[in-house]
Amino acid sequence: MTPFAPADAIARAVLPKKRKQPPMVNRWYLTLYLRHQPRWTLWLGAAAIGFSLVSSALDLFEQRRQLSLWIFAGLVGWTLASLLKDVIATRRSIEEASGGRLQPLPAEDMAHFLEAVALPPELLEAGYRKCFGGHAVDVLKRTRFAGCSVYSPEVSRLLRDRSARGLPVARFEPAPGAQRWPALGRWVGRWSPALARGAWNFPLWAVPELSRRLQIPVVSALPAYTSGRLANEQKLRLCDDLTPAGLRSDPVLRVQRTDYLSDLVTGHITGIEVLDAAGHPMFDGVSTGFKRSARSDELRPLAQSSTSGQLGVSVMALGVSRTAAGEAQGHLYFVGQSLLSMASGGMLAPSGSGSLDWSDYTEAGDRFIEMGMLREMLEETWVGDWSSLTGRRGLSIVVTGHARMLHRGGKPEFYGLAVMPRGGDEHGVDDSEHDYSTETSAVRLPALSAQGLRDAVSTVMARHASNLSHPLFMALHFLDALAAEDPGLFEGMVAHALAAAPGSAPASALR
Repeated sequence: MTPFAPADAIARAVLPKKRKQPPMVNRWYLTLYLRHQPRWTLWLGAAAIGFSLVSSALDLFEQRRQLSLWIFAGLVGWTLASLLKDVIATRRSIEEASGGRLQPLPAEDMAHFLEAVALPPELLEAGYRKCFGGHAVDVLKRTRFAGCSVYSPEVSRLLRDRSARGLPVARFEPAPGAQRWPALGRWVGRWSPALARGAWNFPLWAVPELSRRLQIPVVSALPAYTSGRLANEQKLRLCDDLTPAGLRSDPVLRVQRTDYLSDLVTGHITGIEVLDAAGHPMFDGVSTGFKRSARSDELRPLAQSSTSGQLGVSVMALGVSRTAAGEAQGHLYFVGQSLLSMASGGMLAPSGSGSLDWSDYTEAGDRFIEMGMLREMLEETWVGDWSSLTGRRGLSIVVTGHARMLHRGGKPEFYGLAVMPRGGDEHGVDDSEHDYSTETSAVRLPALSAQGLRDAVSTVMARHASNLSHPLFMALHFLDALAAEDPGLFEGMVAHALAAAPGSAPASALR
């Protein structure tokens, strides 16, 4: 069995590519337009109405004897009056939302909520169960609480098996209605599949009306917004849950294009109640991702969820090398997140983690999960030219598991392991990630074996229990399961990397 080795894809210059930073106009939209949207709306509406009235009056003055113009002016006036009414109504709606207050659940109440959440029958049948561990934070007060995900051990085993056979997670296809021109997209795809997956043919997922109204009070309350560092980016929405039955056949998962703001006002504010200016509830903090009833709150399947379903990845990187004496050694790499990171601020995180961009899917197709993991790992634990690492033979990636984060409204996440020829001192933070990642570190395995990996995982979990982010907890959980259940797969990946690492890896490109 041969895990996915991205060397061929890299040789074709498919990926990885450094993520483009959002243009300045993106930040201006958030800091200038969005904050003062009521004034902009009223001013633009008044300017348009005034211009139209003056133009109509001049036409009537010059041709006042033509009755048709009077009739036309009446129709224009009635239309503009209706427009003005709509503008005023929109302004009032925005002002009501802008005056809203956000109230996060206390950590104890959030813990009780997560414990009481029920799973839908289809996920229970697929073997999903809850897994508490690591820390999550609310996006406003930065209060920590125990994170919780649901996962299926059988799904994780089948994902590892697909990776071991060199297969992608699934075939990814647009959800029904996710394309503007499906026939045109298929025609373009005959010549350029990447172009056919471009944003030009995929409108953004329509965020629920209530969530759209929450945009201003939620975004304006975020520390990243007030500091001017928040920007919107195109993301990818997963529309289907993974099941053992689906993975055993020819799995097809549907996707849609979404954006970062859509996640902020749906899944990311799970557990945060929003009140309007009068103190009346606008949003209960739960209903987008959970089905509420008198008995319990039940997680919605992804196909029925009203959250953005923003797909993320978390990957652990293992570098293997030889000492000067020829001894084989391995290191796991970790990232210290800055306080600007909304999901894991101030905590220890995996070698690479983050939400996938639509461009990942555009450029890598069905392989965007693995290649997205590789990009995240390079951004957060490597300094310098990426090709100095990706150009080395012996790099392989295996998907170790899949879970949905309950404290993020059921946000889907894939987890993985990347093994490569790499020295223990070869780590650092890419310039593009300095705002969100403060430092990197490497932990040496006591032995370069499956048991050595399990021992290292156990040590990290115990030593850093007070500062372990939930994504890192889940990544280590799946890593331990890989070493326990598929030791041959892990040791085969290590042997593949060691064969390409005759000596200690150079560190000349690092700082």
